[in-house]
Amino acid sequence: MDAVRTPPASGYQIYSPFLLRYIYDQLILGGNSRFFWGCPPAKLLRHFEKHVTGNHLDIGVGTGYFLDKARNVPQTARICLMDLNPNTLAHCEKRLARYAPQTLQHDALAPLGEDIAPFSSISLNYVLHCMPGTLLEKKGAIAHHTRHLKPKGVFFGATILNEGVSVPFYSKPMLHMALRNGAMNNARDSRADLEAILEETFDRWEIEISGMVALFAGWRAD
Repeated sequence: MDAVRTPPASGYQIYSPFLLRYIYDQLILGGNSRFFWGCPPAKLLRHFEKHVTGNHLDIGVGTGYFLDKARNVPQTARICLMDLNPNTLAHCEKRLARYAPQTLQHDALAPLGEDIAPFSSISLNYVLHCMPGTLLEKKGAIAHHTRHLKPKGVFFGATILNEGVSVPFYSKPMLHMALRNGAMNNARDSRADLEAILEETFDRWEIEISGMVALFAGWRAD
């Protein structure tokens, strides 16, 4: 595994083996995403299945839920898992062993080396809202890796916004707690800033809003 620089403290540090094994899929995806953020895991999975290919880079891998559940990833797929947290990489490498995935311990805000073969699809699910800084300060997590897409390749993902979307009253206490304990860093993340990043980076792009969640995709033309 290739290690790069260590960024400022961010939400990635909370992912312990215990949380990954017993809590994340059930509580964060199955509970919080559905009830507080307004985007059930089934919708996130449909978005993933719509765009994933058999030559895929997953950035900020979580538990590997989407790659594990997606029904259209071929057994012969080339899968690369990238995360800064060794716990998530170890968990996902075991869960996705059937694909013999490559793992990269790497800061998503830093460029990858030039020696990595390009991908047909790259995903960034529920990562941006965990990173420190404004959304525009986090745009490298998208922009740096677009150059590793093949022509007509797709970069897609989802992130929880806090501006430019409707924040239900019952979601505000959960959001405040997540911001306070550092699990999330999206106090100023807005739909307008996400659109600006996609417009600047891709030839074609789209956003779908589900509750507080922006599901996005961008394509290279050539």
